Amino acid sequence: MNRNKILLLLILLIALFFRFYNSQNRYGIGYDGSRDALVAFESARQLQLPLTGSFSSIGPITFGPLYYWYITLSTLLPTVWGPWVAINVASFLMVFIMYKTGKLLINESFGIILACVTALSPAQIISGTQLQQHALIGFLSSVVIYFFVKHYYQRFSTFEYILWGFCLGSAINSHYQAVSLLTLPLLAVIFFKRKKFIFTFILGLFISFIPFLIFELTNHWFNTRNILDYILIGQYRVWTSNRWIIFLGNFIPQFWSYVTGIPIFLSSIAFFSSVPIILYLYIKKVLSKPFFVILLSFLALLTSLRYYRGEKFFGYLQFFHPYIFIFTSLVLYLLVRKFKMSVLPTLIIIGYIILVVPSSFSSVSSDSFNQITKRRVELLSSHYPNQVFTPYECKGAYNAKNDIQGLTLMLFMNKKFSNNGRKIALYNKECDFFGGKRLDLNLIDLTDSSASGRLAEGELYPMTPYTVWDETARWYFREEP
Repeated sequence: MNRNKILLLLILLIALFFRFYNSQNRYGIGYDGSRDALVAFESARQLQLPLTGSFSSIGPITFGPLYYWYITLSTLLPTVWGPWVAINVASFLMVFIMYKTGKLLINESFGIILACVTALSPAQIISGTQLQQHALIGFLSSVVIYFFVKHYYQRFSTFEYILWGFCLGSAINSHYQAVSLLTLPLLAVIFFKRKKFIFTFILGLFISFIPFLIFELTNHWFNTRNILDYILIGQYRVWTSNRWIIFLGNFIPQFWSYVTGIPIFLSSIAFFSSVPIILYLYIKKVLSKPFFVILLSFLALLTSLRYYRGEKFFGYLQFFHPYIFIFTSLVLYLLVRKFKMSVLPTLIIIGYIILVVPSSFSSVSSDSFNQITKRRVELLSSHYPNQVFTPYECKGAYNAKNDIQGLTLMLFMNKKFSNNGRKIALYNKECDFFGGKRLDLNLIDLTDSSASGRLAEGELYPMTPYTVWDETARWYFREEP
């Protein structure tokens, strides 16, 4: 086994450690995480895959259901944490995909550096523990870029072109901001002068949208109408500060630092130097055409993000991750190659690792909400041994939904949940059910209390896996849009 193979194996082991160490205490069960897990568990129980994803933050628009299909299938894994494990596996596989991409773009040494940067990324370490609609975007984006690069160097089979289109379509299904990735196949047509792949690529894209189209055809084009409304009217209802100076000088360096884990001043250097370096090396024919096209795609994504009027939350922008990893790795690779006849290359890589590892380790700390919810389940089990529970929430008290939904999930996963169990709730100043028995950790036992009247009046209602599933995945049965 040569040195590069040993290094790759070591990097994969490091990636495995950062993604799975202490993982059951790190997995996010906040509002999105508990909702998506309950949808997955109930979908598996009902033997019904959702036809739509969750709602977008920009308006009455839902994403495609493929993310829910993936985590629903993951419930077959021999662990109650199956949905989170499946997301973590995708984050781990991204490290190997980036290695393969780097090997094709330049050489195996560049692939090793690229794999190292990806493995240590705090953003990817964190994303592997969260159940969110966009959780798979980083992995899917890396696959799309890998297929793009491979398309330049090798002839594809029909299946590979279909798979390329399907992966890109799945990314767009998962989060519509990933639509910018369409720049890659479009630029491939222009620069690679290959057009025969278009039909099979579009076929793969179409296959990924079949569930979405079924939903649209049976619900009066609900998403299509609202997407058009947002593009033509809705986006102009909101004013956002979008100056280029702030965007390039502040937002992007901060985002780059968040993704890679390096200090902001170094992320600024990596960002502002990578663009002219790639242009110069491409003109000098040091870098290949795919590298130049990836740069053009990145600039297109950057421009579209600059003019996007919605929320620019770092977590939503995972389709940028592969680009940032590639450009950061290129800067490191060029430094290593320039001083290859000395000890400096080793010092450069060690220096990078020293800068990043503290952020990587901070990403493996236990999730506080995960821990307090586990303690609540343990407290209920100690107070009422061998009993099962039904959590209740207060109508209109939205600020407590995160906590009670997480408690419902944890009870379900510990086989402590029942639709007809002991009635419990969490204290909430917006909801007056103080007649219950107050326990520690804000728990309230509603059984045999004055709150029973409010239960009858419908002011308190049960939070169950079915109600979460019905509200998230079957809302259109009630609302008939």
